[in-house]
Order: sequence, then structure tokens, then C-alpha cells
Amino acid sequence: MFSVIISTYNGAKSLVNTIENIKDGLKNFKSEIIIINDGSTDNTEKILNNYKSDKQFKIFNQVNKGVSASRNIGLDNLNLNTDYVVFVDDSDTVQSDYFKKINNFFIFNKDIDIAAVPLIRTNKGKRKHHSLNYRFYSKVDVVNIHKNYNFIHFHIGGMAFRFEIFKNAKYRFDETMTYWEDAKFINTLLLDKQKYGLVKETAYFYNSEDPNSLSKGAWSLKERYTPLIINNYMYLIKKSNQNFDKTIKYVQYLISTHYLEYLKMHNQEKIIKSEYFEKNDFEKISEALFENIDCNIIYDLNCEYLFKNYMLRLKGESLDVNKYIDDLDIYIHSYNPFNKKILFTFSKQTCSLPIESEVYLCYLKKKTRIAKVIKKKDTYILGEYIGDFSKNIYEIKLPIIAMFKATKMLIVAEKNSYVVINPSIINRIIKKVLYIRK
Repeated sequence: MFSVIISTYNGAKSLVNTIENIKDGLKNFKSEIIIINDGSTDNTEKILNNYKSDKQFKIFNQVNKGVSASRNIGLDNLNLNTDYVVFVDDSDTVQSDYFKKINNFFIFNKDIDIAAVPLIRTNKGKRKHHSLNYRFYSKVDVVNIHKNYNFIHFHIGGMAFRFEIFKNAKYRFDETMTYWEDAKFINTLLLDKQKYGLVKETAYFYNSEDPNSLSKGAWSLKERYTPLIINNYMYLIKKSNQNFDKTIKYVQYLISTHYLEYLKMHNQEKIIKSEYFEKNDFEKISEALFENIDCNIIYDLNCEYLFKNYMLRLKGESLDVNKYIDDLDIYIHSYNPFNKKILFTFSKQTCSLPIESEVYLCYLKKKTRIAKVIKKKDTYILGEYIGDFSKNIYEIKLPIIAMFKATKMLIVAEKNSYVVINPSIINRIIKKVLYIRK
């Protein structure tokens, strides 16, 4: 038996579509659909009245208390004979075989109590896989959070649970929270259970158009700033230490990945302009947070090198360019065949090098020419100036032989130097032509 919990607030426009989608998916299962109307001011209650006579439904109307309180109402009113519990938001839908796939997984994995399904964002008819869906393309079917520490999870949508979990009253949503309540709930469970399943080849469809989505207005919430770090990141660190006497890699990777949202360039203006962002306090609590994050975890993150460097700086470190020495590259922006001059930059792995580092063209085993800095671009993260060497644009005149033979660029950065191979102009042209033909 399945129990589906739907919390709704002013979801009248999409609610019927969600309900009918869920009903259709459950047609071959014994089930209950528990809907909590969280103080809606539109005609949500009128819509729900149409389902009151259907024994498959349990309808609750309450004054607005928030999604956590709503979901807890659902958990406290589960049929005691149910087997599985899932949560669906009031504008989301699921693939037709969603419940069948979940049921089959739990039948064949009797020791697993939690499972995740691929989450796909929908917007105006377009679909986009969630950034964490890489897990579902692996050979892993059951995630061990100690072994598969980068298989992290945040969202309640697309998660399924055995009913037995909720017989323990401590597994409830934190009703004091208005942001990240689902991530805290899920990862509290995962730190106790330590394993969860991956249900592949089906999908949960998250409606990115929903105007009531808390994620859309999260940057306007006080809870999105220092309180998130103190009450949630630090909470998971504390729980990890209680359970395992250390901050396990899974928690480190989870927190670091989510912290990246503070660093992304498209979020900077919203953060800096927020009345709840206090630069000095946020930096201090961030430094305290990253005392619990190993450098190796930061290097493992799938993100821009500039962001890795920022997080390492919170630990008093900086990105070690030597780790990427074989990957360093030169990007030519323009080449003038008449004066043989090129405009170029270095690859992003060099971001941590001193902004004033000198660059030389090496030819015949000598420093023959020094490159001229044409432009420097200022970069700010969380209101702080961050030097980014990779954004420096240089100009230099190449020798004629550079048309046919690779040369070397030497970056001299304080006490260290780095050699970067510059392929010949002919070689670059051939690669570009081949790329275009593909």
C-alpha cells in the first residue's frame, strides 16, 4: 500500500493535474492520498471538496503553518497498514511507472528503507535533468553514504520511504524552518540509516514554473544566510560526530556542494543586496564551518576552480596549481598574421596565482619576450575582491616558427613558476577545422 502526502498552498491552478496524475499512477495499488490545505486563499478548498467523498482521500484544512507542519500532519495520519510513503508537491507529477518501480525496488531490497528516483525539472514544456542525476547512470543500486560519499541528496520530491520509519516520532520535519527543511529531514534519516536505494528508469517531474516554490524566493529569507549554516549545516556536522565520532565525507560533500550556491555569480547581486547578509559575520561563520571540511573534499567538487579556491581560502589555503599542471592550457582570443601578435588567457586552473605574476614566451630555451597585460577583470564573491589570474588578458608577439612549432609560456609567480605548452598556430587551425566538421 502507498500513502502519498501532498501539502498545498494556493495551488489551485495545478492541483487537479497533480492529483489526477497521482491517482492514475496508483490505479494498480491499494493507496491513500493525504492532502493538507495549508491556509490557501484561492479556491483550493473548493477543489478539494470534490474529493472528500472518495475513500482514497484524506483531506485536511488548516490555517497557514508552513510546509513542514503540513507534511507532519500527513505523517501523523498515515494508514497503519500502509507500506510506503512518498511526498509530492502540489504542482509536480510523476512518470506513469513511478509507483511500480518503487514497489519493485523495495520488494527486492528488503533491508533498504529509503529510495530516490531521478528528478527532472520542467518549465514551459522543456525538461532538464537535476544536477545530481549522475547517480542514476552509475552501476550503484544501493548507496552506502560512507563509500559513495558524493551521492548526496537534498529534495523530498522523488524520495520514497518504508512506513516503519515514521513509527519513530523523531523522524518529522522541523516546523521552525522555512527553507532546507526537506534536506535536513532526509539527511537526518540517511545519517541513521546509512544506505538508500536508487530507483532507475522512472522519474519525478518538478515544476520549475510554480510561483509558490520556496526555492524561487529563498534569497529573500533570513533563514537562507547565517541561520542556514548554524541551524542546518552545523546540525548535520554535529549529528555526524554523534553517530560516527567524525564529520563523514558524505556530510562534508553535501555541505560544500550546497555552499556553492553562495558563490555562483548569478546569485551575487541578490545576496549582497539582501538585508540579511552581513559580510563579516557570514565570513566568520563560514570559516568556522570549513574547519570541518577537508581540502580533498573541496578538490573533489564538480565546480569552477575559482569557487574551490574561495573555499580553500576559508581554510587559510589556496588552490594548488601543481595538481593540474598537466591540464594547464592557453586560450588564444585573437591572432594577427601581419604583426604576429596574439591575445590570450590561461585556463581556469590558474585562478589562484598572484594577479601580478609575469608571463614569458620561452623560445630556444630562453625567456625571450615578456607578455603585456592588456586587461584585468575584477572578480567579487560575497562582496570581497577575489584576484583571478585566469581572467588576465595578455598580448605577445610570436616568432615565425610558432606558426609551425609549439612554444612554451612561462608563468613566474613569486617563488614558483609554471610552464604551459602553446601549440603551433597551424595545429590550432587544424583542430578547429576538425571540430567544426564534427
